Amino acid sequence: MIRVARTEGWEAPEWHERGFTIKNAKKTDVYSYGKLCGCILFGDQLSGKPPFDMKATLGMLEPINHLDNIDHSSLEKFFTLSLEVEPSLRTGDVGSLTRALSLALRSDQGYLALFIL
Repeated sequence: MIRVARTEGWEAPEWHERGFTIKNAKKTDVYSYGKLCGCILFGDQLSGKPPFDMKATLGMLEPINHLDNIDHSSLEKFFTLSLEVEPSLRTGDVGSLTRALSLALRSDQGYLALFIL
């Protein structure tokens, strides 16, 4: 069993002090990474407790000038894979996350993709 550190506000909803298998520990890290990326892109809009309304949050990106060419479907996939409240439905595969985020931020946001990835 692996003990996962806790930082309030960043921990996965299933966090507890008893320890996790490696597979489930990865999923808690994926959740924290998804939340970090969300905070970079959306600021305070993604703060608070899950579940997050990603469709509404992604809709806020359209008027933001420096993010106007983002692929919303890939970004939605990224956040669906990473911020799923139910751990059994959340990915533990960081490769699939980075691919989804890379596709979402590909166009002229290369600098942002490099910063987040």
